[in-house]
Amino acid sequence: MVSKATVEGIAIRTFKPADLKPVLELMNTCYRADGIQLRATAETFMAQARDAAEQPERHYQVAETDGQPVAFSDLMREAGTRLVSRVWIHPDWRSGDVGRLLVKRCLEQASSFDEQVLDIPVRPAQQYQAVLLEGMGFRHVRTWWVMRVDLTQDLPLAKIPLGFSFRTAVSGQDDEMLAALMNDVFSEHWGEGEHSLEQIRHDLALPWFDPRLLAFAETEGQTVGYVWSWVGLEQRASPGGACAHIGDLGVRAAYRRRGLGRALLMRALADLKARGMGAAELEVDGPNANAKHLYESVGFKEHVELRWYRKQFRSEAGAG
Repeated sequence: MVSKATVEGIAIRTFKPADLKPVLELMNTCYRADGIQLRATAETFMAQARDAAEQPERHYQVAETDGQPVAFSDLMREAGTRLVSRVWIHPDWRSGDVGRLLVKRCLEQASSFDEQVLDIPVRPAQQYQAVLLEGMGFRHVRTWWVMRVDLTQDLPLAKIPLGFSFRTAVSGQDDEMLAALMNDVFSEHWGEGEHSLEQIRHDLALPWFDPRLLAFAETEGQTVGYVWSWVGLEQRASPGGACAHIGDLGVRAAYRRRGLGRALLMRALADLKARGMGAAELEVDGPNANAKHLYESVGFKEHVELRWYRKQFRSEAGAG
């Protein structure tokens, strides 16, 4: 059933397949207006549907007037930790109630899950969203940085620490190991949810997944770290050409501070440079000074600030 909330000619309803093209146009209009170097495509949009919280026809919301989308929100799940929503509001509709109605509907949708908080990321160019969220009781709880490195410059060589070896992923053989590795490496990271085997297999089946860009570090028969890069995950641009994304870089706690993370990172950058990428980006949690220092040491610079706004919509005692 499609539910609606209407005020001043605006209807809020769930997403339907026929919305795809106009919603993509809306998203790209917002990116251009906000100076964000991204381009939404049908492939990347539909690839988000990987679990119950990301089924467009259940949990994505469209605000429309006269049959035309003027705002849109998605909903993603970090299992056991939080729900994440992103909001796009057409520049002509940012001063009215559209955003408030859309976020209100996001909160209603979020309450159907076990998680207790909804987080929404805001970039500096989206100050209108910060004002909207603060007015609805959200508070700024964390800052991340998108960092970027120029791959047209000379890069330091990757030096694999003694006793370790690297290998690339083998399709169909590393799924369970990767899920366990990710859950171990990122168990204490802010905002990180549980990585299910189903989710991992979905990601490994994406059309732009390349096993040569998923590298593992091994020692004495154990897999102790990995780096996972993507080309084509989202359409980014940089002065030197296309910009790739390093989604994950992690090392098990017992093997850190041996140069393994740096070696994995340099391996990834060398692979991306060889593919003709002009730049690479990654995200780092603001308080993670050690990781930020590592990235800066090989040429990464702060590119975009991401401010996380959070609202707790269910008390811990009321969960379940």
